[in-house]
Amino acid sequence: MSKSVAIISKRRKCLADLTTQGANVSAVERVLHTLADAGELAEDFPTSSSSLQRAGKELLDERTQFGPVVTEITMQLIKGQELQWPVVNPYSYVWWVCENVPAYAKMLVDALEKHPSSPDQQWHLCLYGDEAVGGNVLKVDNGRKAWCMYWQFLEIDEELLHHEALWNVGAVLRTRTSGKTRRGLSGALSCLMSFWFGDVQNLGSGLRFRYDDKVYIIFAELGRWLSDEGFLHAAFLCKGASGWRYCMLCSNLVSERSGLAGLADGSLVPHGCNDVTRLQLHIDASIWSVVDKTSQSVVRHDSRKKKRNWVFMGIQTVC
Repeated sequence: MSKSVAIISKRRKCLADLTTQGANVSAVERVLHTLADAGELAEDFPTSSSSLQRAGKELLDERTQFGPVVTEITMQLIKGQELQWPVVNPYSYVWWVCENVPAYAKMLVDALEKHPSSPDQQWHLCLYGDEAVGGNVLKVDNGRKAWCMYWQFLEIDEELLHHEALWNVGAVLRTRTSGKTRRGLSGALSCLMSFWFGDVQNLGSGLRFRYDDKVYIIFAELGRWLSDEGFLHAAFLCKGASGWRYCMLCSNLVSERSGLAGLADGSLVPHGCNDVTRLQLHIDASIWSVVDKTSQSVVRHDSRKKKRNWVFMGIQTVC
């Protein structure tokens, strides 16, 4: 048997061993030991659960000229206390990851050559949110369920955007914890947006990274929001598909089963209509008008929330 055939056979056996494992901590440890025994890992690569935890903590404690990679922002709890929420600092993270992964920096440089960034020509940041479950998804008391937020620039190569490994972690918040905070997930995202686009630090003022001894600057704004209905409902505190108004951005779109489209002056459009020219988009003033009308009346019946589409929380939401 030739040497190359032996290596292929050895790797196939290694792959078979890997694919029979689960995804808990013990299984990860076994997978790493399998790779180490096959000679696929560096000698100093951590293979035990304790060494992996230490390595992870060291990464979280990394500091840059823009501060630590992981920082804390303050959220208000329902009972009046404050909660320090650990989030990833995008200003520090991008600098740090470009220093440690030149290929990532090269990806940004290539994108800048195709799409130059300036205060007047800002890149578009896409925020992706979803709810994830760690461990057994069928567990009765699933306290490990969490809201996960990721982000990436839409100007990078479209094919690369399809790789989940290139999406940067923004923050993770336990679902149970969000229920204890004022405004829930909506309030948490308000704090996160204030951190990203605040007075002290603002992505619109520039996010820096270095490649090949040259410093580049990316000016960015929030351009897209990608989530499923559950995340959007929790983030914007709107009724969603069970309401009579399906779209929180449309002021005149209603569900067909509500029967409202045939009433009034015909300005209301059923959701089955395919003529987009009939749709009227909300503006800031019209959204706040709906919130004000809801706040002026005591919301006792769910039907009232369905009609207006927005759930009044008494305080500012993300939008």
